[in-house]
Amino acid sequence: MKSLYGERLRQYVGQGSRYLLVGGAAWLVDISIFSILYPSLGVPLAQVVSRTIGAVITFFGHKDYVFLDRRYHGSVLRRQVLSYAMLWLLSFILSLLGILWLAWFVNVNEVVAKVGVETIIVVVNFLISKRMIFR
Repeated sequence: MKSLYGERLRQYVGQGSRYLLVGGAAWLVDISIFSILYPSLGVPLAQVVSRTIGAVITFFGHKDYVFLDRRYHGSVLRRQVLSYAMLWLLSFILSLLGILWLAWFVNVNEVVAKVGVETIIVVVNFLISKRMIFR
């Protein structure tokens, strides 16, 4: 029994590390694109474009590299893309609401609030991706 739990823990740590690596790379692309676009497009449109490109990168990085899911046939890919898009949208909304709530009502610095909220969301998203999207 002990070796089963040890193997499962190693799998979570390995996947979690790769999950953070892919997310970090996508964030660098996101922030770079945002920085280039916002002077000409404005913040809202630049944010939508950069976050969308980041989401595409993370989807395929998580699918191929983190969870080693090579199924690309129609129904599986459609379900995964739709599930991932819903998770991304929900995470985006919860992140924004969490940051605003902590900043406005709890009087936490916005950057500290973002780090705290995003940390929780990253962990939850990893577990949902592992258990439901790329199972």
